[in-house]
Parts: sequence; structure tokens; C-alpha cells
Amino acid sequence: DTSAYDPQEKEKVEVDPFDPDDGGEEPEPEDGVLVPGIHRIKLQVKASDGSITERYFKYYMPVSINTAIPISLIFEFHGSWSFNPGEVPPGPIENIPMSNALIQHALKYNCIIVFPAGSVVGGSESASVAWSDTEKNLLFFDGMIAFFNRSVPRIDPNRIFSTGQSSGAIFSFALGFHRSAVVAAIAPRAGQMKITNQPVLPERAMPVRVFAGVNDDIVQHSAVLSN
Repeated sequence: DTSAYDPQEKEKVEVDPFDPDDGGEEPEPEDGVLVPGIHRIKLQVKASDGSITERYFKYYMPVSINTAIPISLIFEFHGSWSFNPGEVPPGPIENIPMSNALIQHALKYNCIIVFPAGSVVGGSESASVAWSDTEKNLLFFDGMIAFFNRSVPRIDPNRIFSTGQSSGAIFSFALGFHRSAVVAAIAPRAGQMKITNQPVLPERAMPVRVFAGVNDDIVQHSAVLSN
């Protein structure tokens, strides 16, 4: 076909004014009320020494969720985010897309996904946003659980789960070990925890589905299984 290409004539369409998209997040909901969408929540976490640290997390709740029955809760803990000292720490849970695998899971199975933000750790040479301060992060987790327990619609206390990548996987193991009365099961990805050096085992047997790569040079597959 050697004929000339004639572009289509496009009709001019007037578009109504609109506000720019801010990433799909909505204003913070009223405390004690869970609403559909992606929401950022701030918590004041009190440490054992009395100091208070502001921590934050996001949760996603699908609009189709059945509020007449208790709702399952899944925590997703991100991996370590490195940055140079003096720089502004990265936001590890910014711009969570609707295509996120767990959000799609929530849409299919009507549950709530929680995306907590880790704390800044490190020294003068390197720093990261991670989950290595187990004691402080356990208090943060307790604060998030308290937030959902005082909120409506009601969370199912028997269906609270944790997953995470790398540093988040290690903290998922820590939750399975130290919060076995709260967390029903864990599914860590590329992380491990050695329990042979622990003097006291969890209160109950913790179901674990762990994902570890046989070619992973950092989190060795054989070590994950033995630990």
C-alpha cells in the first residue's frame, strides 16, 4: 500500500477542571474509623525509657470489603533502604500503586493491608531505613495493633499475618517469635532468624512459609532451612 496516510480529524473536547493526582492517597481518616482507600497514619510510640518517637504507616482497605464480619489484617514490612549520612532519609512506603500484589490480594479476598515505615539506623559511614532495632519496632507494632483494635470495622484477632522482604522478613520472624499470641502466621521473603540461641521459645507453634532463593549470596538457602 503506497497511498498517503491521512490523519484522522479529532474533535475538540473541553475537559472539566480537576485537581492534580497526589498519588491516590486520601486525607487522614478520623481516628477509630477505618475507611476504604490508602491512608497514612501517624503514631506516637513510647519507648521503655519514656522517650516518644513519631512513627507512621499506611493501610489499604478495599471499598468492597464486608464490614459485617471481622476483617483479616496483613502486615507488609519493606526491605532496607540505604542512604548517605546527611541526606534526607528515603520514604520507603511512598507512592504505593494499586498494582501492588498485596493490594490486588486485598481486592480479591477483602482484607486490609498494612505498610509500616521502618526506622533510621546506622552511623557516620552509612545509614538505612530498616527494621534492625527489634525492641523499638515491636513497640511500634504493638501501637499499630492497638490502633486497629480500637477502630471500626472490627479486625479479626485470629487472622493477623506478617510478611516482608529482607530486613522486613527478619522482623517478620521476630514478630512470629515475640508476638506469637498476636500473629497467626508469617511468610518471610529472603530473610532468616536463628532460634537455637534463644533461651525461651514462643508461646505457641508459629506456622511459617519462607521464601528463599537457592542462588541468593546474602541470605543463604541452606542457612534459612537450618535456622
